[in-house]
Amino acid sequence: MYLSPLEDSRNGGPVLLQTLRAYLAAERNASSAAAALGVVRKTVESRLRTIEEKLGRSLHPCPAELEVALRLDELTPAPGPIEISIDG
Repeated sequence: MYLSPLEDSRNGGPVLLQTLRAYLAAERNASSAAAALGVVRKTVESRLRTIEEKLGRSLHPCPAELEVALRLDELTPAPGPIEISIDG
């Protein structure tokens, strides 16, 4: 619900998730997030607007929910090849 609209890799999904993580880690400070990401503040602000558009809501009323969603996303293993063993 919180992250799936951002996960479209064709539209910068990984960059948006990285920006959101940096922004929340910087206690919602765009300048600090920009410094952590090595970009200018306007870039972070632009990405945050894109995130809000994709989510269809402002980031301000739900930072705790977004932080939990990001932490859970980090714990979810990436899909990989399925290994099948045949005992015989």
